Amino acid sequence: MGQKLKDIMKRINGRVSYEINRINGVSNQIFDKYHISNIYSKNSYYKVIGYIIGNPFKHGLVKNLEELKNYEFCNYAEKVKEFGKEWLNEIICKVKNLNWDRNGD
Repeated sequence: MGQKLKDIMKRINGRVSYEINRINGVSNQIFDKYHISNIYSKNSYYKVIGYIIGNPFKHGLVKNLEELKNYEFCNYAEKVKEFGKEWLNEIICKVKNLNWDRNGD
C-alpha cells in the first residue's frame, strides 16, 4: 500500500507541477524537489509537525517564531496549546536537520 500511495502522490505532484508551469510559462519550478516519507514512530510524527509548522519560518515568510504565531496560513497557536510552546519551538528549530531515514527516528 505504501508504494502505491507514493506512486499516486508522485503522479498528482507531477500533473499539478506540469499544469502550473504550463500556465506560468516556466519549466521545472514547482515540485522540483519533494519528499514523501512514511511516519514510523512518534519521533517521525514530531519531525513532520516541526517541518510543516516551521516551513513559513524556514523559508523567510516570517522573521521569527513570534511572527509565526500570527501567520494566517499556519496552525502554530493551535499546536502550542497541544504540545506547549517550548517543545514546539524546539521541534521547529530542528527542521533544517531532519533525518528522514527510518533508522534515524
